[in-house]
Amino acid sequence: MSRANKSKVAERLRSRLRELVLGPDVCPEVALQEICDGILRIGRPELLMGDLFEVLERFPEEFLGAPGPVIRTLESMPGYQEALQDSARRSPNSHTLFMMMRIVNSLRSAREKRRWLRLIRKIADDASLDYLAEEAAAFLSEQADLRFLTKGRCKRRPRR
Repeated sequence: MSRANKSKVAERLRSRLRELVLGPDVCPEVALQEICDGILRIGRPELLMGDLFEVLERFPEEFLGAPGPVIRTLESMPGYQEALQDSARRSPNSHTLFMMMRIVNSLRSAREKRRWLRLIRKIADDASLDYLAEEAAAFLSEQADLRFLTKGRCKRRPRR
C-alpha cells in the first residue's frame, strides 16, 4: 500500500472512530475489532494512536473487552506508554487504569514500577473519581502486599 493510500485509509478509519456510537444494538468489541484490524493493516498504526485513546476517553464506562481490540491494538504500538500516561492524566478511566495495571504487573524494574505506581496513586487520591479511585487504591494495596510477601524471598541462602 502506498503512503498516499495509507493516509486515505487512516483518514477513513479515523472518521469511523470519531463517528462511533455505542448503544444496545451495537456490540462494542465487534465494531471496534473491524476498525482495529484496519488500523493494523495500514502498517503505521501509530497514526491513529491518539484516536484510539480518544475512544477510551469517550466511553469510560463502556465494556470494550478485556483487554479488547482497542487495548490490544494500542499495546502493539511502539511508544504507546507515553500516550497512555498523557491520557491517564487528561481523563483517567477504567481502560487506562487497566492498561497501567497490566504494565506494572509485567515490569521487573522497581524504578519503572514506581513511576507507574505514582500515576496510579494520583488516581487513587482523587476523590472525584469515585469507584475508579477505589479500584486504583485496591490495586496499590495488592502491590504493597506483594512487596511485603516477596521481600527477601529472592535472596539466596549461603552455601555451607
